[in-house]
Amino acid sequence: MLLDHVAYGNAIGGTDAGNVISGNATDGVNMEGTDTSANGVAGNWIGTDASGTQALPNGSSGVLVWQGANGNTIGGRAAIGNTIAFNSFAGVAIEGSDLTTNGITIEGNSIEGNGFLGIGFFADANDGQASPVLTAVGTVATTTIEGTLDSAASTDFRIELFASPDCDDSGAGEGAQFLGSVGVTTNAGGHASFTKDVPAVPDGEFVTATATNESTGDTSQFSDCFQNP
Repeated sequence: MLLDHVAYGNAIGGTDAGNVISGNATDGVNMEGTDTSANGVAGNWIGTDASGTQALPNGSSGVLVWQGANGNTIGGRAAIGNTIAFNSFAGVAIEGSDLTTNGITIEGNSIEGNGFLGIGFFADANDGQASPVLTAVGTVATTTIEGTLDSAASTDFRIELFASPDCDDSGAGEGAQFLGSVGVTTNAGGHASFTKDVPAVPDGEFVTATATNESTGDTSQFSDCFQNP
């Protein structure tokens, strides 16, 4: 599915049941060009069947955003997240080598089992938004997740937390199950810490996180994995 150049304000999927975008020779969704903005991709199955469990991979990435297609949203807080899985390359790829591509918000999705990173930046896309660092995960009745973020100073961020059965071979995670979010504000040195209780994560699964800059809309790649004991 191609959103090419003058593509503004379109919705692929939405708050109700979306589309199966799978089995394509290249990318499932391709957002391209400087006039491609304010589009939303939500509630779709990208790389899977409609159950979200059977692989129907796209031949490259699930979603590719490039060539200056700034200010687009994949998932989102007011929409149903996408299931983006089993694609041959990245789940979501943001390419900035030819034209800078920033302001891509990626929230509330289930992203797992892709051939490369769950969220992959190329050539410092999305303003090079830093990922959080998870420092502790422990479960009693609920799972408590602790971590830090070092990024732009005196800025509000939304940290999203995820669990997955497996960790990517790179050591960075994907995010099969969205667990919840927590807001943080960095200090004058660009540092923030966070603690969040979420529903209990099964023993042995892996927790990851992303950070979204509330001012620019840039979402980071997934953090490194932290295994729940």
